[in-house]
Amino acid sequence: MEHTGATDRTSDADLVRAFLQARGTAAREAAFTRIHERHADAVLYRCASLLPDDPDAAESAAAAALTAAYHDLNAGRPPREPHKLRAWLYGIARHRCSEELRRRGPAGAGLPAEVADDTWESVSRARLAEVDRILDVVAASFTEPQRRIFQLSTRQHLRGKALAAALGVSEKEANDDTWENKQRLTKGFGAYVLAKDGRPHCPELARLLDQAAWDGENFTKVLRLRILRHMDTCKTCDDCAVCRATKTRLIRPYAPVLLPVAAGMALRDRVEARIRTANASASLPSDSPLPPPPPGPPPDGGPGAARRSRTLRIGAAAVAATVGVVALLALRAWSTGDDAPPARAQDRVAASVTRAMTGKKLVTFDIQARNISDPAQFDGSGRIDMSADGTVSAATHVLYEPGEDPWFPPDVVVIGDRAWITPDSTPAETGPSAYGPTTVVDRASASQDSQVGNALQTRWIASPANTAQLLRRARDFQERDTAGTRVLTGRAPLSALADDPAGGFFYRPYLTKAPADAMVTFTLTTDRSYLPVKMTFKIPVRHTGYLARYDHDPFTVGYRDWAEGKPITRPSGEPPTPQWGERPA
Repeated sequence: MEHTGATDRTSDADLVRAFLQARGTAAREAAFTRIHERHADAVLYRCASLLPDDPDAAESAAAAALTAAYHDLNAGRPPREPHKLRAWLYGIARHRCSEELRRRGPAGAGLPAEVADDTWESVSRARLAEVDRILDVVAASFTEPQRRIFQLSTRQHLRGKALAAALGVSEKEANDDTWENKQRLTKGFGAYVLAKDGRPHCPELARLLDQAAWDGENFTKVLRLRILRHMDTCKTCDDCAVCRATKTRLIRPYAPVLLPVAAGMALRDRVEARIRTANASASLPSDSPLPPPPPGPPPDGGPGAARRSRTLRIGAAAVAATVGVVALLALRAWSTGDDAPPARAQDRVAASVTRAMTGKKLVTFDIQARNISDPAQFDGSGRIDMSADGTVSAATHVLYEPGEDPWFPPDVVVIGDRAWITPDSTPAETGPSAYGPTTVVDRASASQDSQVGNALQTRWIASPANTAQLLRRARDFQERDTAGTRVLTGRAPLSALADDPAGGFFYRPYLTKAPADAMVTFTLTTDRSYLPVKMTFKIPVRHTGYLARYDHDPFTVGYRDWAEGKPITRPSGEPPTPQWGERPA
């Protein structure tokens, strides 16, 4: 897994030396960014290979390894042989993966036998070459704008303002479009592999391939979309446990190589956040260089020179939350097969809860968010409409300013990237005559408009994706059966929730206000079929001023009226008809 800027021929020893000679925290962070850009994909891939059953754990181990490397360098403890920087990083990564397996207890299998770096990287390069080839084939089935995003972000490694300038759009639009393209690429990869090797396992898939005159290379847009639809609806390819295991076995060998594509953005943001938080809270030397490193390799730069770039950097906008299929979750599903360890209990439960919720499609809920007197507090009611493709539309009616009469807030409908706001002008009345004219805003307004921001938060909090993230990331997970209900409890790392591409916009602001290694505790009560009845969770936070008496922000969602009511639609007609549910008595 080679990983460096396309024109950066600086040796690894020189990268180490540049860090040690940097003056000031900002300069050292910038120096470490160059190390990260060269080696992060390789470290992530190494962790994914050592923890093949759990992409989440692999990403966490990689983040911990890179953060530890920064702190070692910052403390004047560089590798004894700076030209072997990558081998040093691999050693730290292996130690972190070993710690993860020890944390799982006696049931956790040991790490695979150590493999020489040269041998391991030779195998890695072969796998990477095949993945690169498949990604190019999949991208060829995209539209011209989608192919351009692929080339700029994946092949030319542009991100942020540079990517926006190349695309001629705003930075937010570039970030959103690139994230959507990454999901399209990851799902298309799975469709290609199923087309390539899945014919013997499903007659319906074989029929689709015959209709497309599939020859192993003509992977068209039509074929890609037909296979994806087939995977979503065919009982053989999706509901049958035997065939599902076959499908995951086909993709499993590629999963570790794909993880940098799925999680590279989250990894960099996570490492940067950890480093900056630590630097802000510690008294670190900042104005003098650190001790020089040991002698470097020969003048040719040694094995650290001239490495090929393999980074995919996608800067997701803070409020660009889409409750769809997350690539990392897809990799988790793909990376297990008949020869893999049994699925963790919380993964099984998360899948059951998601199926139960999306199977009902519609639900009404009551919500309470944060503490009374907190300016960010809100409460009220709403409905969500869960589509088959995983997206969630919402209609909310929540208090958005403390002190406001609870039933004055507007009816806010959120569908995709737009929100329709209808003011509740006459709260004493019911029916359409109680509401004023509807205005339409885009999601970018969330940072300035508390009505839209709270509607987005409400949609995420109540969504199946949020419950699934809490369950899948849980430590100390427990499931208890009581009279007619199931009680699911656990603790999820705040940093992991903040890294999630869909829900990070909700959890990420807490990173600067919560204790280090903060854990989000939750309790989810469901019926016997795993259909939620009530969910509560608490996020640790260090408040100041009159809120200092609170050490956490509480959230409660009560679910009711499953599968009842009409689908949530774009408001139309005058006067509007509220969609958030019945007005309380």
